[in-house]
Amino acid sequence: MVQRTRNLRLAELLDPACPALRLATGGDVSAAAQADHEHLLRTLASFPPGSVSASIQFLYTPTSPNPQDRLSVCLVGHAHTEEAAVGLSILLRNGPVRRMHKLMDVGEAAIPWDKFDAACDIVRPQSVFAATVPPEFNAKALPAYYTIRPFAPRLDNDYLLLDRILSALEEPAFLEVRVEPADIAGEVTAHVHYLSRLQQINRSWDHDEDDLVGEDWGLGEGHHRSTQSVKPLRTRDPLVDDVLRQAHRFHEELAVPHLAFHIRSYAHTKGLARLLASVVAESAFEEGSYYLFDSTRGEGFFESLLQGPHRQRVTGAPALHRLLAGHNIALYDGLSRLASLAPVDELASAFRFPMASQGSPRCIRKNTDPPLLDEDELFVLGEDAQFLEAP
Repeated sequence: MVQRTRNLRLAELLDPACPALRLATGGDVSAAAQADHEHLLRTLASFPPGSVSASIQFLYTPTSPNPQDRLSVCLVGHAHTEEAAVGLSILLRNGPVRRMHKLMDVGEAAIPWDKFDAACDIVRPQSVFAATVPPEFNAKALPAYYTIRPFAPRLDNDYLLLDRILSALEEPAFLEVRVEPADIAGEVTAHVHYLSRLQQINRSWDHDEDDLVGEDWGLGEGHHRSTQSVKPLRTRDPLVDDVLRQAHRFHEELAVPHLAFHIRSYAHTKGLARLLASVVAESAFEEGSYYLFDSTRGEGFFESLLQGPHRQRVTGAPALHRLLAGHNIALYDGLSRLASLAPVDELASAFRFPMASQGSPRCIRKNTDPPLLDEDELFVLGEDAQFLEAP
């Protein structure tokens, strides 16, 4: 039986200035690493929906004796069907990220779930706007309008800011970027219905709309008969035009394959979890193109994250449900998953290993750092040197 779960730990970060790596990649190590991660994501997206999932995990342990061992970065793959297990195993064992990165097979990480009381999710930016024209002045109007925008990926993301922030922590933290192939046919249909409804709101007439009142205005015989039909009120809502333009632009990208994802930080406090999530979001995405969703211990969503089965699947945050608080709009039920769905191009800047720079990372080694030696092998110079007195 093929192993369904693979845990691969990153031994060290790549140094873009390493001569051997520069020679192997034509001079641009960062671009080559980015292409390898994007290749991995596109291959994952080609698997049957829900058959596999993969995650990059950052586990920070402040009590590690060596400061550069405090951060563990792992690539974890799960096959949810026997048929997919063979392909996923080969992909992780001989796939594109193995070209330059040194990955070691390890057991499941001992994540201290009992230490975490808060989480923060990064989802695609979405908003809900109250209507400027109420339904009594426009029968087709909605109480509120929903907009969603794509991520704007930051192609030079190296996650080094995350390394610096983590180095100051004195408590454990955990971050995960998880993806799995998804079927978005339901979301495409729901979004088409939403577009159709938006187009009707400011339309001045509809062929299929019956008159509300007959031609005699309901006054009976002997009264003046109108030559015009009575139509319902259609006061224009200028907000709808802008929402419709955004919805059309967003709908165009639904034609490409999508991945379900969650990008989530765990920490002891809500403030710290949000800080770590914002650092990841700013590292991976430009122009503030993200939305942060907080959850804490005691809330249903957070408690569900601690359940074993959910740790191997993508669990999208119910961000739209929170935004729609106070509005019960059935039309949006089919759109709730869109904030946790994205094409490969948008996720490639987040689903990647960190990249080193000129200086050494604070919480993890890079491949050009000097080898670690035991204290017995060191000859120490300076204030810590010990001298033996002559007999």
